[in-house]
Amino acid sequence: WTSKELSSVSKELREFINRLLIKDPRKRLGFCGIQEVMTHKWLRGFSIHDVVQRQMFAPYKPVNYVLPDEEAPQERGLSKEMIKKYSETKFDDGTQYLIKEKQHE
Repeated sequence: WTSKELSSVSKELREFINRLLIKDPRKRLGFCGIQEVMTHKWLRGFSIHDVVQRQMFAPYKPVNYVLPDEEAPQERGLSKEMIKKYSETKFDDGTQYLIKEKQHE
């Protein structure tokens, strides 16, 4: 976690990921059940219910790319429509979930 790219990652997220990656399963986050994971401070405010009910939208929808031997995609990046759509998307204090001003289309 020393690279410049990761310097903006919150302390809570680094700790969350590190605990998920512990080799010894008895010491790993989640060994005592999903509740242990869901009560971690990085997930504070996260609603699994919203995910299940499809009320939480992904902050980014990946572009589908094809392999070189397949037919070339029409768009190799974000279209103007996608850029506009995601520019209207707002995030909370920089953590994990999405607040959308407009209803999902």
